[in-house]
Amino acid sequence: MQLLGSLIYKTSVIASVLGNSSIKGKSEMEITTLYSWEELKNWCDQRSILKQYVFRGQSDNTWPLRTSLARHFIANKIKSEEWRPRELKMYRMFRERLLNLCPGMYENWSPMDVLSLMQHHGTPTRLLDFTSSPLVASYFALRDARGDSAIWVINTDYLEALHRSKGFEYYSGPTHIDNYKIAQKNPSAIILTPSSPHLRLASQHGCFLVPGRILSEVDAGFIDSKVILSENLVMDSVIKLRGLGIDNESMFPNLDKIAEEINRFSVTGGAEFPAVRPKKS
Repeated sequence: MQLLGSLIYKTSVIASVLGNSSIKGKSEMEITTLYSWEELKNWCDQRSILKQYVFRGQSDNTWPLRTSLARHFIANKIKSEEWRPRELKMYRMFRERLLNLCPGMYENWSPMDVLSLMQHHGTPTRLLDFTSSPLVASYFALRDARGDSAIWVINTDYLEALHRSKGFEYYSGPTHIDNYKIAQKNPSAIILTPSSPHLRLASQHGCFLVPGRILSEVDAGFIDSKVILSENLVMDSVIKLRGLGIDNESMFPNLDKIAEEINRFSVTGGAEFPAVRPKKS
């Protein structure tokens, strides 16, 4: 039984992506449009039980999937043949200064962990944020929407199969490890999660699409499907998502705010930490 195949929406078209993709074996991407919170919630509920999918919400339906590194280099008119060495330069500069700033703290961090920290602090990287939660992706698609927005969907099983069949490396970005093939040109990608995720990444159920090569747009062959969210559902859906605990405060937790709250409650109420009440069945 195909659970998702039974869902019917008002618009459903199939778009060929072969013309824009160098990946052979995946030729079509399903595009669906949703018009109400009920349709969106139903779609999220069905997708949530299928663990092989990850999601990315973007507030403009017309935007392509593009890494911050590609946007940075395009905006600054950097020649494409210089992208890889300049990425490595950025990575090494950040890591060296990180080690000088916090000696003994980051020496054993993997390149993926360093890139995640770079991304967290606003340095352009080849990482593209995704989440395992369709509701979180919905929030990021809708919170700044000025028209139709979109959720992009990737099937991680497909990417894994591509890696196994082609024998690609699981990571091919910049690195400080000796004798490693730096920034290979593999036409593939992988979904990875840092071994040392920061608080924001954890709260967003975050992971990263890591392409094996840096292109102006993510290869269309990696994409399973795209869901367009009509501008008509924005306000109702944002309110409903807030009711589910998905809002700006929960997606961007602040340790300073947590510390401030602890200071406040340390002198109010009783001296003992309250027991957690069991949930009613």
